[in-house]
Amino acid sequence: MKLLLILLVLFSTVALGFQNKTFDFVPPTQNTDGSPLADTEIASYNIFCNDTLLGNVVNTGGTNTWTSPDGSLPPGIYQCHATTVAMMRRNLIRATA
Repeated sequence: MKLLLILLVLFSTVALGFQNKTFDFVPPTQNTDGSPLADTEIASYNIFCNDTLLGNVVNTGGTNTWTSPDGSLPPGIYQCHATTVAMMRRNLIRATA
């Protein structure tokens, strides 16, 4: 009976440790050179925790949140950050004849 009780407590502790975690982040407003960065220039954000890419959030111009998938962040301490993925800029070249 004691073994069953210990196993139930252990299982519930492990199961609770793998809950989803939600992160809120503020998007950048300037480039690294100090020039302004418009929200329309941002395609998405890559989410990294301990230098491992865990997800991508498409920029909708609204709330910037990301929820980890089940099991991607087991119990522990993490350093997480978001990086910006810029929109593709097309250089238009005019052909002259």
